[in-house]
Amino acid sequence: MRRVLQIGAYAVLALAILVAAGVWLFVRDEVAAVRAISTEAGTPPPKVSAAVVAVEGPWILDQTPLDVRGSLRASMRALNPLGPRVVSCAPTMANRIARLVCPRPTRPLRWHVETAMVGHALSRFFTPEELLAVYLHRSYLGRVDGQRVTGVEEASMAYFGKPAETLSLEEAATIAALMRSPSVSRLPERALERRNLVLKLMLEQRLITGADYQRAVAAPLRLVQST
Repeated sequence: MRRVLQIGAYAVLALAILVAAGVWLFVRDEVAAVRAISTEAGTPPPKVSAAVVAVEGPWILDQTPLDVRGSLRASMRALNPLGPRVVSCAPTMANRIARLVCPRPTRPLRWHVETAMVGHALSRFFTPEELLAVYLHRSYLGRVDGQRVTGVEEASMAYFGKPAETLSLEEAATIAALMRSPSVSRLPERALERRNLVLKLMLEQRLITGADYQRAVAAPLRLVQST
């Protein structure tokens, strides 16, 4: 009997080692993927970065690896068979990046655990500025002529016909508005409202001057309408 228990214990230990190795390999691969995206993304335009920080709030540059309450709430949603089938994650930048790079969930609870682990690793191996650059480079920003627009550089060319580094303040605010609501690109009045809200937030957070704000909100919205 003792021999059987020993064999069972060794089997459990071996299984635990295999699972841990699999988790480590998974996280390593995702971190490597984000590293490649970070290299490709480079440094985002300062105006767009400031506009996104204004919209998302100061937490966007926080290195906190995990919002425990947010993760538990998301996990409970996944476990509740009668609840809404909502895929969500803790509101940290590292976890948002993990959500972008991790495969789409077939098992919500498992996906929440995977994104939490990857997010924790990303918060340790990347600076807030690097994570912000990756987020800006990979975020969905609507469609133009039926084509998906991904990232600030693509959005700048698609909506304004110019490189992102040459965007004006009001154009950068428009891009930031689209990151929260890509569909408003089809609604000029709504897009203008959202743009001006971003500018107001930038003013309130002292990211721009009053003169900059007045000039930007007075500018007309020149946006290629998406389809």
